[in-house]
Amino acid sequence: MGLAIAITSAVLLALANLTLKKSYKNFTPTIAFLFFAVFSFFIWSLTGLLLGVKFEYFGESLVYGLISAVLAQAFYIYALSKGELSITSSILATFPIYTIVFSFFINGESLNKTQAIFAGITILGTIVISIPEKISKEDIVNTKYLLVPLAAAISIGFSDALTKKLIDQSSAGTFLLGCAIMQVPVAFVLMKLMKERFSQFGSFDNLVKSYRPALLGAFLVAVHTMTIFIAFSFAPASVVSPIIGGAAPALTVALSLFILKESISVKDLISIALILAGIIGISIL
Repeated sequence: MGLAIAITSAVLLALANLTLKKSYKNFTPTIAFLFFAVFSFFIWSLTGLLLGVKFEYFGESLVYGLISAVLAQAFYIYALSKGELSITSSILATFPIYTIVFSFFINGESLNKTQAIFAGITILGTIVISIPEKISKEDIVNTKYLLVPLAAAISIGFSDALTKKLIDQSSAGTFLLGCAIMQVPVAFVLMKLMKERFSQFGSFDNLVKSYRPALLGAFLVAVHTMTIFIAFSFAPASVVSPIIGGAAPALTVALSLFILKESISVKDLISIALILAGIIGISIL
């Protein structure tokens, strides 16, 4: 069950990557995160209550939810706006490396030899796909566009390990409710820091018409993130993360070829093959 949910989550993330990247042509990541926070509040709260909440852990869920909102959700959406989609999303997808490391120390998770091999193959594919075809002088000067998604990937890995810890102690529903509540204040603080004004949205009709890509992308990320938390309740984070981290960039590159008209190279094809081999191996195990 956990593996099926993880694969579904990867599909949602790939679609979200494309939609959010398109929205950044006109709108800032802050706006995308605000929409994400609103969708998350309603969707996660309802789902959390339906799954069941252990209120004795509610205070902890707020703390862990705040950490997740800042390090994983907000940072992820911001990092996605930097650089080329095929590169940025792939660097972000290396977060399983850090999830595995942090889960070892925080949750005591460890992969057996065969699992580690297939997880390594999957992660290798994500690293290969993240390497640009040509590294120009401009790429070297603008290394910050590579460092931002790398820092976000490390933050996501740490956040996911903490999330898994709380879910194991309580339940996915408990974490979802706490995290849903914390998304909103984080979004408002970001709006304030970035000096964004709510008046820019205008009427509801104008909001839906003008911000449609951002709304759709934010909705997809909200559902995607929720499925990660649910998958954590069925399988170790060290297994779920490589599947999502591998499948998402492969699907993103494939969809970019058809939707954004981005080219795909032999290197990308090889890396996608590695990712698929690793995911199939993990799934069989």
